[in-house]
Amino acid sequence: MKHGEFDADNMALLSVGRHFRLSEKARLVVGRDEGENNLLESLVKPGDIVFELTDHEGPTSLLRGETGGDIIKLAAGITAYHTKFRHEASVGINYLKGSKPDKMKIPVKPAEKEDIEPLRI
Repeated sequence: MKHGEFDADNMALLSVGRHFRLSEKARLVVGRDEGENNLLESLVKPGDIVFELTDHEGPTSLLRGETGGDIIKLAAGITAYHTKFRHEASVGINYLKGSKPDKMKIPVKPAEKEDIEPLRI
């Protein structure tokens, strides 16, 4: 996804959550509450990746655009940071691509504030 790509789906994302530019072609949106989490889930398109905590309540995040391995780990770490478990050594994150029912679980170290602030939009 390019910076200037404004279709209806991308415009709907602008009013939801915290936004991070992970690369030139990848954006992560992290829900701030249950309402935003539900809205993010309703905006999932094919190719998007959704992140959720495995064992606790917390934010839902939606990754749109480039989804290589390093981007997935970064997005999962940012999701883990936005929880009350950010000081844990590892947080379990489920992620799934689009609306596929198969979730993949990865343990991640929550990102550090100084690493994610430059990515905030």
